[in-house]
Amino acid sequence: SCPRLPSRCLRLSLALRRSAMACGTTPAGLPDESELRSHFESFHVLFESMHFRSGQGRLREQLETHLRRRDPAEQTQVSLEAARHLRLQVPLAVDDSARLDPTELLYKWAGDPASAGVAEEQLLGLLAEVEALMMVKPAPLVDLSLPVEGDDPRIVLVGDLHGQLLDALHILHTQGPPSRSCMYLFNGDITDRGSQAVEIWTLILAFKLRFPDNVHVLRGNHENRAINERPRSWGGGFAEECLDKHGLQVYEAFQRIFLQLPLFAVLQDEVFVVHGGLFRTPNVALERLRGLSCWQKPYPMPVSEEDEGQDWNEDEAILFDAQWADPHPMLGFRPSNRGRHIRTFGRDVTADFLAKNRLQLCVRSHEVPRSGRGYWFTHDSKLLTIFSASNYAGMIGNRGAVAVFRSATGENQADGDGQAAKVRQLGRLRVEVVEHDISLDSPADSSSVLRRARVASRAR
Repeated sequence: SCPRLPSRCLRLSLALRRSAMACGTTPAGLPDESELRSHFESFHVLFESMHFRSGQGRLREQLETHLRRRDPAEQTQVSLEAARHLRLQVPLAVDDSARLDPTELLYKWAGDPASAGVAEEQLLGLLAEVEALMMVKPAPLVDLSLPVEGDDPRIVLVGDLHGQLLDALHILHTQGPPSRSCMYLFNGDITDRGSQAVEIWTLILAFKLRFPDNVHVLRGNHENRAINERPRSWGGGFAEECLDKHGLQVYEAFQRIFLQLPLFAVLQDEVFVVHGGLFRTPNVALERLRGLSCWQKPYPMPVSEEDEGQDWNEDEAILFDAQWADPHPMLGFRPSNRGRHIRTFGRDVTADFLAKNRLQLCVRSHEVPRSGRGYWFTHDSKLLTIFSASNYAGMIGNRGAVAVFRSATGENQADGDGQAAKVRQLGRLRVEVVEHDISLDSPADSSSVLRRARVASRAR
């Protein structure tokens, strides 16, 4: 279904409503909250539903044409199919002087995000090192605990960024960059739609090499070749971005890394994190997720629009739901507007999964919260959606958010700069949700970003 209001009208309605709420009044003639939620859902469904439509072969041909247009000398030597068999010709013993310094990148890009970028040789070296690091202990589920060092140990959970570098820089500014006391968990969908996903990945992976135990990334449905190779207007764009900025080796290296990304995380034995949602497969325990057989494969694709995934085995269904499922407010499982093969899960599914695995909260991302905020507590506050790309795709008008986990016995570190913060007590953890909108909240200068970058540099 298409939105009933143009995107500009939707953004104007949200701006007027926010202004009126700040003044304690209710604007007349504007859509109410339920109508706004309907518009947000319509936009998101419109974007995502195109992924499973026919035409992938035609899109592959268009991408190969794009490659030949970029470098005519390669047109008789390389195709996307042949490139899958290429391996990086980069030595793993990278010279320290050539290694990318994430704090220097943060320092530079905070001052001029539009000029962000690195040399292809440096990026290939970074990807080779990260690929080797991730192959040491590959696992579908990672268990994470709060850092033990520093005055304010915390875990910062980031939702969908979709190539929006300004949001990533803003989060690093407000929450501080990764360090020995600040762990980051990125919950997938870093790629596609936005134009600077390569730069976001460069920052994340460079910090991953510096603090391997304190930077983690889960795989989202957009860390996937089939959707990356669609045009940006169809919800993809990452393949085109890689080819425009660097080349095919960079793109193929990213694809290999994507298949090494875990799907699930458990924080302090209390919080379950997944990109999409919970599973149509009954009685899933954490131990089953730890031994998921197909986790290093792309999620299964439906044969047709009418296919409901009935031929998938249980592990394949778990792999798919982990990256595509959404919640609904009722009970049980229901079909999704995204496609007949996609399932939405009810509050009883969330409650049963948490109870079976002795957990207190499930955190997921994957969709713009229907309220237009950057977060959404639902299912009796047992399910939290975090979405970090504000004004998604340049048209939605939503806020972004991150979830910050600290010890329940620590002090509240909520910012006093006007950001909206929501705090929930769990067991040994406390979660604080901090919203942002880069059009409103970004600092006039980057001095604070630079100070934090220097602190992280000293913590090497």
